[in-house]
Amino acid sequence: MRLGERIDLVMKEQGKKQADISRATGIGSGQISYIVTGRTRDPAISYIVKIAEALNVSLDFLAGRDMKKIHYSDEFKQRVFDAMDKMTDAGKHNVAENADFQLAKNPIKDSGLSDTHRGGAQSVQDNPISKAVGA
Repeated sequence: MRLGERIDLVMKEQGKKQADISRATGIGSGQISYIVTGRTRDPAISYIVKIAEALNVSLDFLAGRDMKKIHYSDEFKQRVFDAMDKMTDAGKHNVAENADFQLAKNPIKDSGLSDTHRGGAQSVQDNPISKAVGA
């Protein structure tokens, strides 16, 4: 899948139009169209960075190097940690169990977070995520 197809895929998933991306990035709508349709074969990296940010996807995803689409900003990560700090111990435990389940269901290569995706059966208490949140 080429760059423009990946951009188009994410735009459709998010219900966004080329005009939305143009407004969000400051890139002309004609240039966005050329990138999406492949008429621009080698777009400027500054354009691709802006498009990735507008779509909240990683540059690696757009380049076809990584299937993980989502790029989490430092601000988003901080909001998650702040929310965790406000949770009760039971809430933290539930989040840790959900994270363990998701990692077992959707393995991440070399995440260092959980051995469950490598076939190891860890209890919630033995899992690094659970330990990190004090569950």
